[in-house]
Amino acid sequence: MDEISYEKLHEPYKGEDSPSPEAQVTWLQKKGIPVEHIQTAMMHVYGELARGEKKFEDVEVADSEGHIRKVSAGWQLDNYLLGYARKYYEEGQKNLIAHMENMHKSIVAKGIGKLGFWKRLKVLFTGKVE
Repeated sequence: MDEISYEKLHEPYKGEDSPSPEAQVTWLQKKGIPVEHIQTAMMHVYGELARGEKKFEDVEVADSEGHIRKVSAGWQLDNYLLGYARKYYEEGQKNLIAHMENMHKSIVAKGIGKLGFWKRLKVLFTGKVE
């Protein structure tokens, strides 16, 4: 399999709206998305670009008043990437909540819920009930 270069895949979309893959990472971090979700989203989106499954082109769109504006391919790529990054972030949050709920159920089932705060905290970190 050929080596994948995000720089080469990004080259057709490079411009003011999307200067580089590194700038995309910085932009997504500023949006509050953790790095692990950014990595997953970039692997997904750039994988689609590498396989030829997705391609973006400059288009002109008209609003309801008839004003035409140009939407660059780089802007479309960035927002497509943002959509996947948010999707993976939201899935991660749901998984985290489900994990915490399961831990809570386990603690209550073991009768640990009757312990004081500090003892419960110790159980969470050590996994041992004294």
